[in-house]
Amino acid sequence: TLCAIDPQPAQLDNPQMRGMFRLFADLLGFHLEAADKVRASEAALRIEADTSRRREQFVAALGHDIRTPLQAVVGGLAVLERMPDRVPQVAPVMRRSATRISALVQDLMDLARGQLGAGMHVEPILCADLSERLAHVVEAQRTRRRDSRTESVCRLEGPVWCDPARIEQVASNLLANAVAHGTPGQPIVVTATTNGDEFQFRSSNT
Repeated sequence: TLCAIDPQPAQLDNPQMRGMFRLFADLLGFHLEAADKVRASEAALRIEADTSRRREQFVAALGHDIRTPLQAVVGGLAVLERMPDRVPQVAPVMRRSATRISALVQDLMDLARGQLGAGMHVEPILCADLSERLAHVVEAQRTRRRDSRTESVCRLEGPVWCDPARIEQVASNLLANAVAHGTPGQPIVVTATTNGDEFQFRSSNT
């Protein structure tokens, strides 16, 4: 829009004036396009920074997650070296721990393929054997730390809608932390309960 006060109105409809306005329009368009590109670049940078942060957090958590089942395997081997007759009791714990390590390595492969941008992959199912799975987690912890006392209470009213592998990860980490930061010789209490459509897992120390 051109606003002017002139006692001698100028002739605007001529090639020179049209050319000038075309140049002004091109200049404005250039700046608007440049501003759009800057906003798009800033948005892409924020997304990439968020993805990078997720990956760093994931790798740190993965190192923590792998350490627990790996220590159960190492602890099981130590038991077998001293008491070879305990193979029937210890071998299943070691096998389940090795399976968990394999699943965690698969998570790492997913990360390497760049599938973590939207967050950690979760596959919920109606899990009917969650009690048994949590019992295995507690037993693996007992195998890993024979000096710890763990009391487990599990009251699940039927199947639980969840990703059981992720629940095992969370339970294993909480229990490992309770043991590592608890008072030596004092019991660790583990409870798993359902109330309607709510599931709760808790580990506590003194």
